[in-house]
Amino acid sequence: MAQLADWIDGASREESEAWLSEFNQLSETSHEFEDFQGLYGGGEHIDWVRLVLYSVIIQPAENVTRDELVELAHRCMPENDDDFEAYLEIFSKNVPYPDISDLIFWPTHVPGFHKEEPTADEIVDFVLNYKKTNLSKHELTKLLSKHINDTLTKEEFYLLSENLEDFELNSLSFWLQRHQIAPQQAIELILAGKIVVNHGTITLLPDELSR
Repeated sequence: MAQLADWIDGASREESEAWLSEFNQLSETSHEFEDFQGLYGGGEHIDWVRLVLYSVIIQPAENVTRDELVELAHRCMPENDDDFEAYLEIFSKNVPYPDISDLIFWPTHVPGFHKEEPTADEIVDFVLNYKKTNLSKHELTKLLSKHINDTLTKEEFYLLSENLEDFELNSLSFWLQRHQIAPQQAIELILAGKIVVNHGTITLLPDELSR
């Protein structure tokens, strides 16, 4: 699969058609040609494929205890486990916080956290006490528009993330611009269940499938 990603990255749309179909079949995803472009500049193809597969395989568990979350948070730290990316995905799937990676790697960026080198216990306590702020359709449209124009504050980024919790905001922004969907229409489609994300792949559903 890493080889397929390598071939698609930088190739033409026409010559990539069969490779893209095979990749999506193997990974059980529905990635588009554009998702592969520029991967080489952002890291190794095998690392990207690994993250894709993590998102497919890893699912939320039932009745996760606080002690289990603390162990996960501990393993999310690169210095504690070589497989920290997998544990980061597991942790993210089992807590209601929109951006776990910031708590691990950039904790001082997280509004209300105020910890430079947090312990696993402090991270878990923060996410378990986290309260979502529900935004109106108008507020969502305004923040999404600001995000597309790269003018969001940190606080606004978290507000938008927690209300569009299934979406990675940068990926959503690129996808909307690629498909020429305006922020207001995007929010309406998302709230109607017509724009969805499945295993990291954003899709616009046909009307009959979104009802």
